[in-house]
Amino acid sequence: MIDKTISLKKSFDTIKPVLQEYVEEKEIIQNQIDSKGIIPKEICDNCKYKDILEVIKLDKKTNKSIPEFIEWITNNKIGKLMQCDKKKIYITSTKKQIENKNGVVLFGGSNSGSIGIQKSELIYKYEFPIIKFKNKSFRNIFEFEFDSFSFCKHITNKSSMKKILPVIKTKKTKRISLELLCEECYNRIDKIGCEQSILKRGFAYKSFKCNFTDILFKNLLRKHNICFIESEYEWYINSEYSEYHLPTLDMLVTKPTKNLKEVIKIIKPNTILSFGKKQNIVNFLKCNSNVIIFDDSEDIQQRFFIFDKNIKIEESIEKIVSHIISKLEEYSQEIGGKEHDKLINAFEKIAHDLGFVSQKEFFNKGSLVDLVWFDRKGKIFVATEVETSSQWKKDLVSTWETEPKLAIIVSHSKSDKSIKDITQYVLLKNIPHKLLFINNTTKKAYLIEKQKILKYYCMNTKKQIETTSNIFEY
Repeated sequence: MIDKTISLKKSFDTIKPVLQEYVEEKEIIQNQIDSKGIIPKEICDNCKYKDILEVIKLDKKTNKSIPEFIEWITNNKIGKLMQCDKKKIYITSTKKQIENKNGVVLFGGSNSGSIGIQKSELIYKYEFPIIKFKNKSFRNIFEFEFDSFSFCKHITNKSSMKKILPVIKTKKTKRISLELLCEECYNRIDKIGCEQSILKRGFAYKSFKCNFTDILFKNLLRKHNICFIESEYEWYINSEYSEYHLPTLDMLVTKPTKNLKEVIKIIKPNTILSFGKKQNIVNFLKCNSNVIIFDDSEDIQQRFFIFDKNIKIEESIEKIVSHIISKLEEYSQEIGGKEHDKLINAFEKIAHDLGFVSQKEFFNKGSLVDLVWFDRKGKIFVATEVETSSQWKKDLVSTWETEPKLAIIVSHSKSDKSIKDITQYVLLKNIPHKLLFINNTTKKAYLIEKQKILKYYCMNTKKQIETTSNIFEY
């Protein structure tokens, strides 16, 4: 049952232990994949794409007989077309006679897969009762049913045949194969669910089609007794996360790239949990839901980013400007790095103070804006550009094109002559929003509307400078 009364705090407190355990388990599993090419059985058993149903490793006695079995295959030029039904063994070969029996011509051509034979030879087929091999050391192999036979791809020459071990493998298609594997593949064949999902690249293994993170998350939801409904819509086999509805938490779990318009309309979740990055919050602002962004990247300190839809923003331009004047210098000094980055990070912190959601390097209409502030409905309220020189004209245009209510331009001019240039700039007449122009060298700030200076601030004293005339000295 959906609980529409549950708070964001309670939802977060409930799901947080699941996500923390998820990070720990994910790291362990990923290390197993990278170093050994294996994956936990409980992951594979819950995977809908698992294609290896069963692996039977034969006994030690049979394993010791493999050199003789390979010698028999080689001497008799036996190819891949080998089958066994526990009563008879069916083989193909380019030899006209095997075990004192003449073969029946099958067709002419290459007996693909056999060892040491030439192309374009006649191929013969044979049927032998299993009892025919009662005196062979490898007779136990024929106690199993199989419909194909193959060598591991790592077995390329006689030297690589020294350590070959047999398995009987049953696939999802119900095909059963006898496979002779190298030691490395033998050790991991019963510890993977799909042969092509984890492949070796150089010295390490890599997962390609293994969807283990999604399965791990579902397993942990079950472990913590959190009910979930999985979306019937599948994006693609290699997607890292599916989409879930957690009714008891009134929560939708999704990806930041997913188009949520239709889903939101149906489920109307109180909270959205997304695996992603901090900047992905802006993708959900128009959903009218609380948002929890969970960053499961390796070696990251801040994993959770929470957006409470009920928090109000500061809509007063004058109060926003006042807070900037009060905190910009303080916040920028707390942050290390280059001057440009320090100021951008300071503005980002100020945006958070005032209830806004910020995004760095916002690309819009061919321009990159240093920082924008979104209101709680996903509309741009403030656009900020920081220049380390005295340039500012292009910043007027790039911020204007984001359609903000306030534009902020920070310049580093040696004198305050730039404010005179701005107020005389004709384009300013057409700009519909207010502009806060800050000269970070002289520590002066001006709130401008059209070509008129509304207020004048000193960044050092953090106060507005009262003027008795409309004349400013430069």
